[in-house]
Amino acid sequence: MSNMTLDQAQRQRFESLLSPFKLGLEHAHTSTLSTIQGPVVHSSDPDVGPVKRHIINVESLDDIRRLFRVTPRLTHDRGHGRLKSWNTGEVASASELSKAQVQHLYRGALAYAFGHSDDSSFHQATNAVVGPIELSVFAASSIDIYPGNPLVISGSTPVVVVYDTINIHPGGQIQISAAGSLQVNVLNRLAS
Repeated sequence: MSNMTLDQAQRQRFESLLSPFKLGLEHAHTSTLSTIQGPVVHSSDPDVGPVKRHIINVESLDDIRRLFRVTPRLTHDRGHGRLKSWNTGEVASASELSKAQVQHLYRGALAYAFGHSDDSSFHQATNAVVGPIELSVFAASSIDIYPGNPLVISGSTPVVVVYDTINIHPGGQIQISAAGSLQVNVLNRLAS
């Protein structure tokens, strides 16, 4: 693994990706990661993977939209169907929710946060019922992804992964099974 060697322009671009999360280059993993020996995992589950997890508490779904760089209506109604609006007077705390209400609130909150819906009733309900939302943020300078061993982004809470450079070798894969965002300055799909 090599140490991070970014020129001035690369450093500025990478710092611009990190700054909304109140992170700097000192928070980033500084050597090139590689999946040649096995998968690289970034997970909201503690103690998984080679990159330090930074916890950020976000106050609202609008903050998530801003951090994930989601433009409202960017992906409006892409097959997610219409959800019934949330009646904000229905419940005062999470302990009062049925399992069906929790699932409905979660689906609506994700649809709102990721630009699939402009229904702000989920925004208000999530802020009132759930409170601050925990994001797991991972930052690394670069990774080389090889076939057979993917870059894995997973977890039970939202995950943000920030790279300056991702190099995907033929057959390499990125597997995402968490709500979240992958932000990268340079994505190279390498030829065989």
